[in-house]
Amino acid sequence: MTVNITLKLILSSIELPKLRVRDLSAVVRTFPGYGWRWSVTGTPPIYTTLIHNSSVVFNTTKTRGLYRLVKDGNYSFVATNRFGTDVKEFTAIITGKTLL
Repeated sequence: MTVNITLKLILSSIELPKLRVRDLSAVVRTFPGYGWRWSVTGTPPIYTTLIHNSSVVFNTTKTRGLYRLVKDGNYSFVATNRFGTDVKEFTAIITGKTLL
């Protein structure tokens, strides 16, 4: 019994790795065709999803990338692994002319 109790105390004091989406501004202003860099940290595998107006834009297990925002609107950036979920929401404002 003593071994089990000691083991439980040791396991309960271990801090689990945190899943984190890098800080995002509440508003992202960009020009059409320019890229938006994103990254997440945590214990792999990390499942990352970008959602625009309730539609999935992309799903990936990459921990960083570049995405070209082409539509104004509200976005949710969701990262999930076995230890939890982190969500960042932002509004994209596309200004200027389209790049050729």
